[in-house]
Amino acid sequence: MLGILISLIRLYLRLEINRLIVNRKQGLLVNAPISIYFAWITVATIVNVASVLDWIDWQPWGLTDRIWTVIILVIGAIIAILVGLNRKDRAFIGVFIWAFLAIAVKQISLPLIAITAIILAIILTFLVFSGSFRPLSR
Repeated sequence: MLGILISLIRLYLRLEINRLIVNRKQGLLVNAPISIYFAWITVATIVNVASVLDWIDWQPWGLTDRIWTVIILVIGAIIAILVGLNRKDRAFIGVFIWAFLAIAVKQISLPLIAITAIILAIILTFLVFSGSFRPLSR
C-alpha cells in the first residue's frame, strides 16, 4: 500500500496536477482520475494504519479506541485540506467527503465517530464550494 501511495505522490507531483491550466479533456481523463486514485489510496493507507494499530492493541496515553478514531479522522481531514487547498483539488477532497460520509453511515451506532465524520464532511464540502478553488480544466 505504501509503495502505491508513494508512486501516486510522485506521479501527482511530477504531472503537476492542478498546478497548470489544462484543457477539459486532460482535466477529466488525466488529472481527475489521478487525484481520485491518489485520495483513495491515501484514505486506504490511513485505514490500514489504524487497523494495524488496533490489531496490536495500541492505546498510548489511555485514550479509548473511539477517541483514537476521532483523532485519525481529523488527521485525514487535515491531509485532505492541505492537499486540496494547496492544489485546489476538488476531486481529492471529494474522496475524503465520500469516505467520511461512508464512515458516518457505518458507525451510526457510535455517535462520537458518526458526528465527527459528518462534521468533517461538511467542513470539506464547504471548502470545495467556498470559491477558493479554480476549475479543474478550462
